[in-house]
Amino acid sequence: MTDAALSMEAAARVADPVPRRGRDRVDHVEWMRAVAILLVVCGHCYDLAGLDPAGLVTGAPGLTDVVQAIVTGGTAVFVFISGFLYRHVFFGRDFAGFMAGKARVVGLPYLTLGIPIALYEVLSGHYRFELLRLGTVEGGNLFLDLSGLLLTGRMMTAYWYIPFVFLLFLASPLVDAFVRAKRGPRAAVFLALVALAFVVHRPEYNLDPVHSFLYFAHVYLAGVLFREYHEPAMAWLRRAPVIALLAGAVVALAFVQVFGLGYRGNVEVARLGATAPVALDLMIPQKLLLALLLAGLLARWGGIAARLLSRVAQTSFGVFFLHGVVITLWMRLPGALRPLSGVPLLDLALYSAAVFGASHLAATLVVRVFGRRSRSLIGC
Repeated sequence: MTDAALSMEAAARVADPVPRRGRDRVDHVEWMRAVAILLVVCGHCYDLAGLDPAGLVTGAPGLTDVVQAIVTGGTAVFVFISGFLYRHVFFGRDFAGFMAGKARVVGLPYLTLGIPIALYEVLSGHYRFELLRLGTVEGGNLFLDLSGLLLTGRMMTAYWYIPFVFLLFLASPLVDAFVRAKRGPRAAVFLALVALAFVVHRPEYNLDPVHSFLYFAHVYLAGVLFREYHEPAMAWLRRAPVIALLAGAVVALAFVQVFGLGYRGNVEVARLGATAPVALDLMIPQKLLLALLLAGLLARWGGIAARLLSRVAQTSFGVFFLHGVVITLWMRLPGALRPLSGVPLLDLALYSAAVFGASHLAATLVVRVFGRRSRSLIGC
C-alpha cells in the first residue's frame, strides 16, 4: 500500500471512530433496536392486558401509569436509531440509490402486507376515510378509502410509521446539509425543531405523516448528532453514575407527567394548531433521555445478553410489521381466550411477551422459508 493510501486510511479511522463489528454495525445501537421493538410491542398491548390506552389519567394515578408513561411512545427510540444509522451508513451516498433501497426493504413490505389489510378494512366496512375525516360513510369511494389508509397507515397498528419515515428519507438532502453545516447553525436548527415539537404535538391517531414529521424531526436529528459525537458521548454514557442519573431523570419525568400533569401517554392533537389537552409535553425530553440511557446501559452491560439481543434486533422490523396483526386477531377471539390475572403490570408483561413471541416466530419462519426475499416481504 502506498504512503498516500496509508494516510487516507488513517484519516478515515480518525474521521470514523465508531467501533464496528461486521459491516457498519455498532453493537449497542443494534441492541437498542431490540429494546425499542419490545417497547413498541408492549405499548400496543394495553387493550389485551385490560389497561386504559388513553393518554390522560382518568382515575387515581399510580405506578402502572408511570410505567405506561415510560413505555408509551417507544417509536421515538426507533426514530433516534434511524437518524444514527443514516449518518453512520448512508450519509453522502447517492440519493436515488438510497431511496431505491428503502423502497425495496421498507416500502415493498408495507405494500405487500398493507394492501390486503386495507382492502379487508374497506370492503368489510370497518373503515371509511370519509367517516374519519368528514364524519360520514355515505358514498364511500374505494380508491379514496384505500388511498387514505395507505397514505396514513391507519389500516394496522404501527403502520403509520412507514408513510412518516418515508418523509424522513425524502428529506435526506436536507439532513446532509445539516451534517455539513457549522456547529452554530446546526445547534440553532436542532433547538428550533425541539421548540416546534412542543408547539405542534403529535397528530391524533398518528393520522398525518407531515404532522408526525414536524414532531419527530428533532428526534431524527438527535440520532444524527449522536453519531457525530458518538465517541466522546459514549465515554460519558457508559459510566454507571451517568446511567443512574439518566434513569432517574426518565423516571422523574414520568412521575411529573402522571402525578403533576395528569397524563401517561402521548400528547396528541386533532390537527396542526389545535390546543393540546395538557400544557407541556414531557414525552419530548423523556424519550430523548431514554434513548441516551439505553445507549449507555447497553454499551456497559448489553454484552451479558448479546446473543439474545442480536437475535431480537435481527427480526425487529419483521416484528414491527407483524405484531399488530397478532394483536388484532387476538382481540377478536372470545374473551375466555384473553384471561387477566388482575395484576395489571403482570398482565401487560405476559401479553407483551406472548405477542412478541408469536410475531418473532412468524418473522423467523418467513425468513427461513423465503431467505433473502423475506426483506421484501416483512423487512428482515
